[in-house]
Amino acid sequence: MPLKPRVSDDEINASGSMTHTMSGSHSSDTRLDVRTDDAISGKARKVLALWNAHGRYWA
Repeated sequence: MPLKPRVSDDEINASGSMTHTMSGSHSSDTRLDVRTDDAISGKARKVLALWNAHGRYWA
């Protein structure tokens, strides 16, 4: 179950396993966690920034 993180603003963040497709929204057993913690949101932003750091990991 791959979790997909999302940071909405500096305080609210969410992660969940829902696949954003028609079948995923109707026939999937999914979870959604919503947190209101700016410290966790800051850590989540750092993790999400790694996905955009292509020069750091790929030549």
